[in-house]
Amino acid sequence: MSEIFYDANTNITQENIKKEIEIITTVFKEMSIRIFFHAGTLLSAIRDKNFIPYNNDYDFGMFREEITADMREKIIEKLVNNKFILRELRRQSYPVFKLYAPYTHCNTDFFIFEKRENDYYHGSWKGYHYFLKETLDTLDESEFMGLKILIPHNPELFLEYMYGKDWKTPKKMKKPDDYCNWTKELKNGL
Repeated sequence: MSEIFYDANTNITQENIKKEIEIITTVFKEMSIRIFFHAGTLLSAIRDKNFIPYNNDYDFGMFREEITADMREKIIEKLVNNKFILRELRRQSYPVFKLYAPYTHCNTDFFIFEKRENDYYHGSWKGYHYFLKETLDTLDESEFMGLKILIPHNPELFLEYMYGKDWKTPKKMKKPDDYCNWTKELKNGL
């Protein structure tokens, strides 16, 4: 079960990935906040049924209505107490926060989704990402590496909207901006 993904000098093993995802999901569950796989982590779970070997971060989503600034600080504190390291303090004003995972040394990004009448969106360092309402109005429980995790309802549609119709075809890693549906301006809706 401890397959090495990169090389013998890394800590990115299935065992360590599972340990970190379990810590993250447990912290959020204890605080009654739904957290779901997003972006490359969702792609890993749906397309590859495993962590993508060339992926070097975890991506999670959560909903603005379920989290306050005080709760966000408590989450960060709990994860830091579990050996995660807070990263990029200058960006804490964005609707995202980033930590560094203790065992795999992967970045861990937490995106806060805002709900509007016809869609959901979240901000990022490059702009805004938009998602169809029907993919996030309900979350589904799934299994990943023996853990129960939440994913968007109709994850295939979510991934298609994020990465395009050919999301099932692995691509040589480039900048994430080359694959994602994002815009610099906050739109009025999809």
